[in-house]
Amino acid sequence: MNIKSILVSMLALFALGGTSFADDQYGPITIKKVNGKKIAYIDDDANVPLPEINNVRVDGVSFNRVFKGTQSSGTSTTTEGGVASTLMLPFDISVSELQTALNNWNFAICEFVEVSRHGCNAGDKTCDLIVNVRKYTGKNIQANTPYIFLLQGNDLQLKFTKSVTLNTTTNSRHRTGSYEGYNWDFIGTYEPIQFNKTTVKGVYGFAGEEKNGTKIGTFKKGNCKDGVCASVRAFRAYLKAEEAGKASQVRGLAKEGNEVASLEDLPSTIEVHLITGKDSTMYLGTMDTRTGEIVVEDRWFDMKGRRLMQKPTAKGTYYNNRKKVVIK
Repeated sequence: MNIKSILVSMLALFALGGTSFADDQYGPITIKKVNGKKIAYIDDDANVPLPEINNVRVDGVSFNRVFKGTQSSGTSTTTEGGVASTLMLPFDISVSELQTALNNWNFAICEFVEVSRHGCNAGDKTCDLIVNVRKYTGKNIQANTPYIFLLQGNDLQLKFTKSVTLNTTTNSRHRTGSYEGYNWDFIGTYEPIQFNKTTVKGVYGFAGEEKNGTKIGTFKKGNCKDGVCASVRAFRAYLKAEEAGKASQVRGLAKEGNEVASLEDLPSTIEVHLITGKDSTMYLGTMDTRTGEIVVEDRWFDMKGRRLMQKPTAKGTYYNNRKKVVIK
């Protein structure tokens, strides 16, 4: 074939709407040209890490991860807060665009605040450790920042039709705090993590569905069973504790083989509470590393977020499974 024939073939391909271009691949993200637009497809089932991306502009994003909603999870759409999941995205997106992608279902984005004792002073181990989160009030969800995402309504997948810039180089991918001699990190990951017997210590995953006896909405301590250790999927977040004073091994993406502190004294589960006002919180659930999601247990709380040991008999308003219940 001569040069003229090659040029004619190339022009013909360009005339077909760009079909000569190969898809751009960034680990679990594939960028395809659809009707003249560049769409980024995020594959939640891909078991590969996301490499560094620096300012790649796309015209839309389609994420095939299914986010659980209250309606599909067998609870009322009036449930306070919504069903919780962890989430980290490699691009900024406005809250209004997220609202459009969710078909205008009620939702909330929450950020990590601290770990504390519920109703007790530090060191009083008669009270449970809890993770406190608060509703995010910014206009834009920040790239590379871990959040807890609450969804009401139907199960949904995220599809954004406005242009965004993919960039994994901004922000630190974790939020930190310290309590009772431990440093606590809420860490986002773009890499599927399979922990081992060493790295799993001090790690808590977030349970978003009932599985193996774990209830939705709880941080559960990672462990190993029958030689298989806990894992966390990409585009999610988990909680990690280390003894204060020891160098943190978890900055950015966690890697296997890091030496971590021995933390056997910590509880097997940690509840997640949403701060709803001064001195008041609402139970969201517990975190589990084996699923990397959030689950809810059948528990009662008063309006200040204090846990009750059983269903109350006194008249008043209470929370049960994040729903307001009036006892008459």
